[in-house]
Amino acid sequence: MIKNKQILSLSQSLKNVVNLSGIRFCYGIARNSVIIDREIEVFQTTTKASKEFQEYDTKRIELAKEMAKKDEKGNPVIKDNAYVPENQKAFDKKIEELKGEYKEAVEAREKQIDDFNEFLEKESGVKLYMINFEDVPKEINAGQLMGLMPIIQDTDKVEKVKTKLEKKETK
Repeated sequence: MIKNKQILSLSQSLKNVVNLSGIRFCYGIARNSVIIDREIEVFQTTTKASKEFQEYDTKRIELAKEMAKKDEKGNPVIKDNAYVPENQKAFDKKIEELKGEYKEAVEAREKQIDDFNEFLEKESGVKLYMINFEDVPKEINAGQLMGLMPIIQDTDKVEKVKTKLEKKETK
């Protein structure tokens, strides 16, 4: 059985092998992609922020931009993908006031994120299409194979081949 959090990495692993060949292998990849994409749509729906939280977040960003240090052209200074406050203490105070105005929305969002993180740790109910090991193309590399292990049958053979591939790639 696969955990919900593994669904996200499996999605990427499926995308990483779309250029490989073999009719049975490609069928399994395509079928699992459809299954996984539907599941991820559900994930995205359950993690969508409320309108109130989106409003809070917009105001938070505007406040950060407004209170940021400015460069010589008057543009806000950004470091590590965040605005750099001119006065950190004043900014923190304003953010706390804003959080107070949107207390329920912020708390609801925090709970939503906590619930989702807990959900990711649980076993998924999704039924994946299994691919026979014999149908895996010889061109697959160790990284690709490891990413697909949840959908490959006969994992004892997978482990043996993975070890051989890893040795071959390190040479």
